[in-house]
Amino acid sequence: MDIGRVFPQSFDVSDTDSEEFKDFHEDFKFTFVVAFLKSVEQQPVSFTKTNFEKVTIAVAIVERRVNVLSGRLFNELQSSLQFSPHELDIVSDLMYEHLSKSNVVIDLTRTSFYRPLQKRFADVAPSHLKEVVSQTLIQLRDLIGEKQFSLTDTRNLWIIKPGASSRGRGIEIHSDINEIV
Repeated sequence: MDIGRVFPQSFDVSDTDSEEFKDFHEDFKFTFVVAFLKSVEQQPVSFTKTNFEKVTIAVAIVERRVNVLSGRLFNELQSSLQFSPHELDIVSDLMYEHLSKSNVVIDLTRTSFYRPLQKRFADVAPSHLKEVVSQTLIQLRDLIGEKQFSLTDTRNLWIIKPGASSRGRGIEIHSDINEIV
């Protein structure tokens, strides 16, 4: 195993006002979106059709991270096809709420940040959107490496270990950010 290609994330989440906590929160939401897109790949095209808006927003969030990691962010900002940094914070919070809780219904299609996506995907068939999902995930995998990419499955599980314990005591597994904080 190439240790330089796998980076288990470690965050101190004891101070919810810290930059490290904010990084954890952003990473948690991002991996939730990646997990959602991985599940889209496994579902029939009818799932993509039913969840078209969610899928397009999730693709845009992952594309944004791909552009950041690949150094293409400046070009993306010039094209105005994606979210501004402020809009990205809002939309990723809304997406997490929408995807993680089955009883929460949020109409993201009425928001200003969805309009560019609506134009971009207006003539895209659900089967083609599914191909876009696969291509976007491949780009992410190529940037972060196969082993790192495989750490996120379709469930977005996080291992939480208390800092003061040893020998595996107090370790918990969570998939809901509200259970962690």
